[in-house]
Amino acid sequence: MTQRALDLARAPAGTTSDPADSELLERITRVAAALFDVPMVAVTLIGSDGHIVKSGLGLPDAERRQVSALHTATLAAEGTLMVADAAGDPRFADDPWVAGTASVRFYAGHPLRSTEGAGIGTLSVLDSRPRGLADQQLARLEDLAMWTQEELDRAAHAEMLSYLRRSRSWLRTIMDGVAEAVVSFDATGTIHFANAAAEATFGAEPDGLLHKSIVTLIDGIDWDRVARRVGVVADDEKTVIGRRLDLPGRRRNGQLFPLEVVITAAHVNAETVFVAIGRDLTERHRTEAALRQSESRFRTIFDGAGTGIALTALDGQLLDANPTFAEMLGYSVEELRRLNPLELVDDPDGAEYEPLLRSLRSGRRNRYRREVQLRRRDGSRIWVAATVSAVPGSEENSVLGVVMIADISKRKEIERFKDEFVSVVGHELRTPLTSIRGALGLIGAGAVGAIPSEASQMIAVAISNTDRLVRLINDTLDIERMEAGRSELDLAAVSGASLVQQAVGVVQATADAAEITFNCELADVRVWVDADRIVQALVNLFGNAIKFSPRGAEIRVAVSDDGELVDFCVSDDGRGIPPDQLESVFERFRQVDGSDAREKGGTGLGLAIARSSVEQHGGQIWAESGEGVGTTFHFTLPLANQPSTLAPGAVLVVEDDVRVASALREALQGRYGTTRVASSAEEAIAAIRQSPPRIIVLDLVLPGADGIAVIDELAHDPKLAATPIIIYSAAELDHAERERAQLGHTVFLSKVDASPEHVCRRIAQLLGGPVRLA
Repeated sequence: MTQRALDLARAPAGTTSDPADSELLERITRVAAALFDVPMVAVTLIGSDGHIVKSGLGLPDAERRQVSALHTATLAAEGTLMVADAAGDPRFADDPWVAGTASVRFYAGHPLRSTEGAGIGTLSVLDSRPRGLADQQLARLEDLAMWTQEELDRAAHAEMLSYLRRSRSWLRTIMDGVAEAVVSFDATGTIHFANAAAEATFGAEPDGLLHKSIVTLIDGIDWDRVARRVGVVADDEKTVIGRRLDLPGRRRNGQLFPLEVVITAAHVNAETVFVAIGRDLTERHRTEAALRQSESRFRTIFDGAGTGIALTALDGQLLDANPTFAEMLGYSVEELRRLNPLELVDDPDGAEYEPLLRSLRSGRRNRYRREVQLRRRDGSRIWVAATVSAVPGSEENSVLGVVMIADISKRKEIERFKDEFVSVVGHELRTPLTSIRGALGLIGAGAVGAIPSEASQMIAVAISNTDRLVRLINDTLDIERMEAGRSELDLAAVSGASLVQQAVGVVQATADAAEITFNCELADVRVWVDADRIVQALVNLFGNAIKFSPRGAEIRVAVSDDGELVDFCVSDDGRGIPPDQLESVFERFRQVDGSDAREKGGTGLGLAIARSSVEQHGGQIWAESGEGVGTTFHFTLPLANQPSTLAPGAVLVVEDDVRVASALREALQGRYGTTRVASSAEEAIAAIRQSPPRIIVLDLVLPGADGIAVIDELAHDPKLAATPIIIYSAAELDHAERERAQLGHTVFLSKVDASPEHVCRRIAQLLGGPVRLA
């Protein structure tokens, strides 16, 4: 028997995998009992803790569990051991089988041995009376022992085969779960094992690769030479063993495909066994080809784009630039790659860009846009609009920046001309137009005598067009002033209902002419506003509702509050606004239908002015509508709080630029007591928790956490949420960014247009007190 077979044979009775094996041993013991006319027969094996009775006929349980010296002596004997009367033999008189309940007197046993000759157990016949066996009977006992030995061997071999089958099944299950193709073969190249991945890779049926040659699967290797050299020269550069190779694989249909394979060799019982682990590279090659094509396409677009494009690491290194950007600045692409992008910025406040870059690196922002002047190589300047977008890099904590640069020099020149034109309009055209309007009105009223009816009609047309031109000029000047931050607010606590009533009074005549009525539900609330500006916003909303409502319709106006904000709501039953234009209607000169300007009049600036006015007060405005269902405009304003006496430490300036912070501190000195300055969001939050300020001047771009963190801190405390905030930043905020920064009464001022003195005036307006000069 092999060691494995011996271990299986020594298992306790009844534990073999096949019940028939135990039955066979029981049959042997029954044959022995009948053949030798004995009441007791035992088949014993040597276990780890002594003899184990594998099958015992007539033997009491107590003796079956005890080791007997009779078996020990039998194993030491050359042949059969026979003891006629064990009780009279001093070697066995005290043996548990002799002195115990079995009362064994007669014993005859033959050793069972393994194929290597080692003793593994005994077959013995026993009787409770003294007796003996003839020579012929002893020969039969030896025959029975050989039969028992053979049966034990057979059972063990059967169990071993079952174990091998289970092991092979386990191996197949495990290997079929491996994604790579695994094939084993011998030195002749004959395949003996292939997992499911190998069968799928080479297009074979289940077990279709077995007994085939490895050369039918992989091209390009002399397998006979490989087999001969295994273990001869381990470091031979020409050997393929243990090396990662890219070779052509061959499918069952003859199709070749790229295969990455590693072949290893092992010696098992003086036989060389090869294992090949491979991976189909078809998809990888396809992906790599697609990436190369994508890279080629990107490079074509990148190099051929008419807009400047740069790729930066957001750590000050310019990684790449396209020819358009290089030509724009008069550099070569190679020269630009050696420059820090900030070195190209011609801006005395260039230090502000480093915090912006930090915010991109940290993920707090994903893009920002700036209009800046860049220095060309020859020293001249060029205005550009630069949009920087953050892109996660391939390395950990690496962030790339894609910078799109558009030359806006011509636009800036046009804006300069526009500003000059607006100035001319303001100083040169509005006064004479007003005079012309007055003169036409006097003539039309008969101040210079009666005029023919035809002339009267022409004068009426001239008056109407003059009024329209004056409104356009006034609206243009108003919106320019508001968006440039040059429009001052005269703030006071005003009844929301009185604002609505004033606005209705302005448009009442127009509404009556169109048979339009107003239905107002006005809560008794007060807001802290510039009354004229909000009345103007309401007039624009009412005029818009009258213009697009059918004759005889009703306009519903409501004013309500939620304890923090006051909501003004204006609803009509007009034709409505398409959902995709609910935001664009607030743009300058924007009409839902281009024919509206001709048919219904208007400058296209009313809603834009309304938005500027509301946002200047720290509120929000939006539209709700759909085609054919009417339109509802909402805007919110902060509730009026009673102005309190300004105390020391009333103003908190949150600014990391030392120059700007110093300028604000100097401008505020002596006006509102001590001015506190915080250079980061963390310092600002600590200062707020120590002593809540009456007002905050806040830059959104800060080192570490940005200004939004300060706003979030205020929002979490109801007592601080109403703190007025002046967002004073060079950052250009779009509508979404303004909404994110909005909290209670929030005013947005640009560092480009608003001076520190202007900030002081806005503080006085927000707090409801006069500016106290030092």
